[in-house]
Formats: sequence, structure tokens, C-alpha cells
Amino acid sequence: MGTQTPDDTWLSGGTSTVKNSGMLTSPVIDLGILQNPVLQFAYWFEIEGMAPLTNDLMDVYISVNGGFFTFLGSLNPIVGGGQGAAVPHTSGGTDSPAYWDWRSYDLNEYAGKTIQLSFVFDTVNADRNGFRGWFIDDIEITEDAVRNLSAKELNPAVNRTPGLR
Repeated sequence: MGTQTPDDTWLSGGTSTVKNSGMLTSPVIDLGILQNPVLQFAYWFEIEGMAPLTNDLMDVYISVNGGFFTFLGSLNPIVGGGQGAAVPHTSGGTDSPAYWDWRSYDLNEYAGKTIQLSFVFDTVNADRNGFRGWFIDDIEITEDAVRNLSAKELNPAVNRTPGLR
């Protein structure tokens, strides 16, 4: 966290004082042979705690058959916020250690088509950008079965028993 200083630079790991964003776009993916395609990926995030629903956006978009990208879903929490500038909101909760978790999206309506996926992170503004952001890993499209992995299975060091830390 720390205190912002004028010499902090963008993407330096410091407390960036500029707006920034990033995008990861997949190659074209043919869903032609899949009956019930499901997008699955692991994620970890640490974003600002002041307004986690409207700042530091973590969105997934889809393009079908070469068309425009449309919104598929968001990983931003629907609860939280109102915390001080140095308080993070993470995949583990407000002001809690982050942990790897798993997200899935049903792609059944796109079966038989070609798609592209885009994962977009946007800080929205130049305020409170000293957090680590959004990490994704193990992106895959499977047929029918959604992985049933807990955070503890993804990271055995995490204790997900309610009330215990």
C-alpha cells in the first residue's frame, strides 16, 4: 500500500497515480464439436476497497463469429466498498488476504460457433491504484462439466472454513 508520491510510475508495482488498463484476447476458438461448452478459469485479485463495484473493473467479453465483443460477465464484487484509500478488496474479501478461486461461464448459447474471449481490467480513474490488480490462469473451455474446485484445492494454504483464518 504505502503513500503515493509523484515519482511512482505506471506498472512499477508502486502506487501508480495514473489511470491504466489491460486486455488479454484469445485466438479464435471453434466450439463446433462441443455440445455444452463451459468457459472456466482461475482468478486472483486485489483491487481498491473504496468502490470495488465501480472501480478497478474486471470484465469478460465474447465475440461470436467475428462480430463485436459483448459483455459476458464481471468479477467485481457486488458487496464491499466504503473503505479507506489504503484498504484493498480481494478475492478473499475486504481487507483480507487474496486467494485463487475458480470462475465459470456457460457458453451453451454459442455452441457450434466460433468465439473469441477478452479479459479486460480497467482502473477507471487515477485514484487508489497501488493494488496488484487481477490475475487469471488455467483458462479452458470444457464440455458440460464445470470444475468443482474450492479455493483450498487451488491453494492448500488457504483455510476456507467460515470463521477461521
